[in-house]
Amino acid sequence: YLNTPLADRFRKYVRPQVQTVCGTNGRVYPGIGFSAGSGRWPDDGKDMQRLADQLKVLREEGASGFCLFDLTFGNGKTKRALPEILRVLTEGE
Repeated sequence: YLNTPLADRFRKYVRPQVQTVCGTNGRVYPGIGFSAGSGRWPDDGKDMQRLADQLKVLREEGASGFCLFDLTFGNGKTKRALPEILRVLTEGE
């Protein structure tokens, strides 16, 4: 993912946001629309990998944090997402 057109598109939005506040007291928390209903996150077994890859892009670009949107608690996806988020955020520590 990190060297794909999808990653490049995500990076294209994140990089200028981070660069705008670089060197200021501001912080950037880009949002990730994580919803099976949106059509962007089909429940095809690759959704956790896409989430992990987007989190890695945010780290590489120096974002201060992130927000997940449309994370529906009733569909079981949340239970799968939270451990994946923790794994990505603690990778290499």
